[in-house]
Amino acid sequence: MAQLLAESLVLAVAGTAVGMLVAQVGVTMFNSAIVDADPPFWVDVRLDTMPLLFAAALTGLAALLSGAIPAWRASRADVSEALKDGARSAGGLRIGRVSRILVTLEIVLSFGLLAAAGLMIRSMANLTTHEYGFAMDDVFTARLVLPEGPYPDTASRMRFLSALEGRLSALAGVRAATLTSDFPGLSADRTAVVVDAVTYADASHYPVVRTAAIGVRFFETFGRMIVSGREFNAADHGTAPGVAIVNESFAEKLVPGADPIGRRIRLGRDPSAPWLRIVGVAPDLYMAGAEDRDPAGVYVPLAQSGERFIGLALRGPAGATLAAAVRAEVSALDRDLPIYFPKTLRRAIDDDLWSYRVFGPLLVVVGAAALFLATVGLYSLMAFAIRQRRREIGVRMALGAQPVDLARLVAAEVTVEVGIGLVAGAGLAVSLSSAMRSIVFHVSPHDPVIYAALVGTLVLAAGLAAWVPVRRAIRVDPTLTLRDQ
Repeated sequence: MAQLLAESLVLAVAGTAVGMLVAQVGVTMFNSAIVDADPPFWVDVRLDTMPLLFAAALTGLAALLSGAIPAWRASRADVSEALKDGARSAGGLRIGRVSRILVTLEIVLSFGLLAAAGLMIRSMANLTTHEYGFAMDDVFTARLVLPEGPYPDTASRMRFLSALEGRLSALAGVRAATLTSDFPGLSADRTAVVVDAVTYADASHYPVVRTAAIGVRFFETFGRMIVSGREFNAADHGTAPGVAIVNESFAEKLVPGADPIGRRIRLGRDPSAPWLRIVGVAPDLYMAGAEDRDPAGVYVPLAQSGERFIGLALRGPAGATLAAAVRAEVSALDRDLPIYFPKTLRRAIDDDLWSYRVFGPLLVVVGAAALFLATVGLYSLMAFAIRQRRREIGVRMALGAQPVDLARLVAAEVTVEVGIGLVAGAGLAVSLSSAMRSIVFHVSPHDPVIYAALVGTLVLAAGLAAWVPVRRAIRVDPTLTLRDQ
């Protein structure tokens, strides 16, 4: 037992040393790759003492177990039976049940991790090709906040915003400009809504929709037209009757089969909240964010909302020149008021989806590592099994067995482990994929193409892992094998 444990620990020490080097290189490459993604400040990936000690301890434990279990079994073996077993023609020492279980578990784990990696690969591919249907590259966006001191009430805020909107629209090269609480493609707030003449059991059954406060020319700025009804205009000010625009998803979900124009809705669960009359139906503009999983939404006039956090959107040359011009116009009205997050709308949406670009490649690497480990484990198992059956293979070849016959023999050995691993792995993959439903981008968690590709990949890896030792065995002269035995 001491000899086998010493061998395992030597391998563990060497593997730990190389692993620490790989980890350092991987962390460096990872941090370099995510610079352009501009991740949040809390994404701080580096090697510290505690993670290294933790990894080293796990490696030592794995080495101890992998050495102790076979050593313990070997120490309990009946010598006479082992010698007899070595002389048999039908298989030599049997492959341990633990080895088979471990290889099967590796396949299961690989299937699950590769499924997660496949979903992220599809998500990243969709991110680069997805068309949102509204102007993005030529729309400059920025944000500002109207503080409580200089702008204590809705009237003072609306005076400032009205003046700013006029100045922005007059800038050279600007085709349209608007103010809004939320931009298309970025997630807006959620609010309960009540549709007049619809009965609800209680307030907890009110449907929840996305809401945004927008200024005039909002849809024009983003290159879309109202579907029916009208847009907001200067007459929809703070003292005017409350109005609203709903999107197509709202109309289909909450007013199915009827014209929503003229219907009344109330936002929030407060029964004293004012009713708003629907004056228009707008196209869906991804109010729930880029994934757009719950797109039903309502727009209200910015002049009737009292918003403090304002987004500026200008359609025109969305570069550094326009950013400087916007800063100048804001400063002309309030020199103490800065703008922040100046960028194109496409960049704003891309920044909001930073997690896909940061963690997507990481999942791919983890899945590839799991596939590699499963392949190595299966190769080791089959190499050991074939080495123990060298005499049997030599006899079969001497009696005229063809390589295809030997391959079929080995395939029978592999099929059980791989089959069980694929079935159980599919179950794990379905569970992981369902849990990832909220983080994948326009991909079905149960995409049959991904699952078919995974099965093919794992079967191919298993076939290669089994074929290499078989090929090595059948290329040996059977007379030499028999003489050696």
